[in-house]
Amino acid sequence: MSATTAEVVICGAGIAGVAAAYHLAVRRGVRDVVLIDERPALTLTSDKSAECYRNWWPGPGDAMVALMTRSIDLLEELARESDNVFCMNRRGYLFATADPARAAELVRFAEEASALGAGAVRRHDRGGSDYRPAPADGFEGQPTGIDVITDRALMRREFPWLTEDAVALVHARRCGWFSGQQLGMYMLERARDKGVRLLEGWVEAVETRGGRVSAVQVSAQGGARTQTAENLEATGAEGDPFSAYSISFADGPFAYKVTLFAFGPPGRISQEQLGEIAKKLYERVEGAPPPEQS
Repeated sequence: MSATTAEVVICGAGIAGVAAAYHLAVRRGVRDVVLIDERPALTLTSDKSAECYRNWWPGPGDAMVALMTRSIDLLEELARESDNVFCMNRRGYLFATADPARAAELVRFAEEASALGAGAVRRHDRGGSDYRPAPADGFEGQPTGIDVITDRALMRREFPWLTEDAVALVHARRCGWFSGQQLGMYMLERARDKGVRLLEGWVEAVETRGGRVSAVQVSAQGGARTQTAENLEATGAEGDPFSAYSISFADGPFAYKVTLFAFGPPGRISQEQLGEIAKKLYERVEGAPPPEQS
């Protein structure tokens, strides 16, 4: 292994790339893995997802249910391994209707999902039901499958925030939420412990030889990185003195410019202080999507 060689190169350090690196390095023992991304790991779309999961999927066919069942198995393994650092729960998905004509349709959806592998259907249509409400946290020991509730007294007791007009509920149970950022960071930290390297840059080309990948060309982040600042004079709307400062900094071909306003006469903030502010601003935006070139 060297700075310019790798056994595996993964292009993209979002949740998918990080998960691939984790499974290769931690679960499969591959020691020479490089993750390439022009931004810091897990910062583009991976920190903006709904972060929910479910094994409730329609047909045709059971492909999605089977895929998600396997995926949820892996998530639960990671939760146990990490002492559930990413807060996985199994609160489920709840579907409700106040239209009696739609009640039968909800039941049909539940039976279809069950037939595709989502788990058994349990009906709750009278008092004395064995329905188990979902706790807010955790997933261990919770039921799978689907609860169909048509007993309105049970609805009022367990879901008092629902409209009193509701006539049928379907509670899909092997569904819930987790923190995608915490999951990603856990896998990334474990992968780096096993030698996975992060390289900040752009993939420019993939070379092949004999039908196999022989090289990946990467343009590393770089170019001039500067911060400059200058004083501007300004006057408040009521004639009160305040100062405005123009702060600009560059990262390679991308230029950023910020105007900072402060109460007090011009010159109150020194050039040294402006330079430090510019440096801090640059650190905050480094790795963010680039602005329009200027």
